[in-house]
Amino acid sequence: MPVLNTAPGARLGTVPVRALYRGSQKIAGLRNLANNPSFEFTTGDVEVLRNYVTHPRATAWTLSAGQIGFQNTRWGSEGVYALLTGITGGPCGITTAAQYTVTTARAGHGFHLAGNVEDPTPSATSTYPMAAGTTQTFSVYFRKTGASVNMLLRVRPADASVWLAGATQVSLASTSDWQRISITFTAPAGTTRVAISMNANTMDAVGDVYQATGFAITATPALMPYFDGSYSSDSDLTAAWTGTANASVSTLRGVWDGAHTRNGGAIPVASAQWASSGAKSLRVIPSVSSGDSGVWVAGSYNIDSLSGYGVTFEAGKTYTVLAKCRLDGPTTQPNPTYLDKRSIQVIYNTVAGWTGATSRYSNQAPNAAGETICVVTFTLPANAVGCGVRLRNGGSIGQGDVWWDDLMIVEGTYTGPYRDGRSPGWAWEGTPDASPSYGLN
Repeated sequence: MPVLNTAPGARLGTVPVRALYRGSQKIAGLRNLANNPSFEFTTGDVEVLRNYVTHPRATAWTLSAGQIGFQNTRWGSEGVYALLTGITGGPCGITTAAQYTVTTARAGHGFHLAGNVEDPTPSATSTYPMAAGTTQTFSVYFRKTGASVNMLLRVRPADASVWLAGATQVSLASTSDWQRISITFTAPAGTTRVAISMNANTMDAVGDVYQATGFAITATPALMPYFDGSYSSDSDLTAAWTGTANASVSTLRGVWDGAHTRNGGAIPVASAQWASSGAKSLRVIPSVSSGDSGVWVAGSYNIDSLSGYGVTFEAGKTYTVLAKCRLDGPTTQPNPTYLDKRSIQVIYNTVAGWTGATSRYSNQAPNAAGETICVVTFTLPANAVGCGVRLRNGGSIGQGDVWWDDLMIVEGTYTGPYRDGRSPGWAWEGTPDASPSYGLN
């Protein structure tokens, strides 16, 4: 009796064998439904972060409406303001800074960054626009010669004509080395703008020198690594100015696959920092404060269809989803052992929408540096109308990123290794890295 060759790599001529049947019964063969399983395919780029400071490097004084940066309007009669160029050893490679040299000692010297929090009424032109209920983080690098002083970073909310509250502030003792001071602030009801100042509240001395640069404002509830249009510390993210260099808002952008992934509380970025297969992986960067963060990779994000992102599920059938999760270190996620952290989530329903939907989770990746294969097997109800698959981070903005690779979606219960069109004996059904793939088990 002839023996069937079911080994990976079996071919008919030059074509990989997709499946073997005895009559109508499939006895060998496998199909990975995922359309971009190792996240190599990209369609463009996506914005990840924005720095709203127009002059972050102190290349000019910002005294006009619409400009945010360093202002030389605080105690000019008791010191000398200057814009420095060519400094060495600056933070993040910055070579420019704002400087104030004391000629009359007092407590209170420093810089206005967006108006003066001590003015009787808020300025209509030099303050920073900020909507009520929003949360943003403000940060500045500074250093000072002479004796240490207590440096304050202060934010005060206002509407069109009056202050709404006193200033919220943080403090940091100055040194002769560059330090970064930051404050996270949520604007109270009625806020339309805020004033931002940084100044000492302890006595300095004649001849002392204050320097500041690297000013950032991000719409995040946590301090993020500094960036501007000329600097990014992240190899996956490209910095750019939205307008004139050193005189406009700046962004960080990453490449992504807009055809087969979708933001599900996290920004999907094709990352070259790590890959299990190919050259890229999916980096899941939280974009919400709720912790409900992940990226949709199959089915419907509204749970109102069985199709999406190139994958169609069938009601009544069993499926296995597996993927490899990687962390470069522990996250700061609260409740890190909850099932929705660093896991695969499958959501399905027998009516359209989220109400009453069932969630199934894979095993979790540990909250530590390393790689973990996560697997979940589920059976859709015979009357299912919606199903979606999300690769989860589970954290909020600034709590740490998670990487995923080697996504496999297989009909039935599957316990084997990852396979795609690059695997021996396998082939892509269409465009490489952008279509399902098949081969023998």
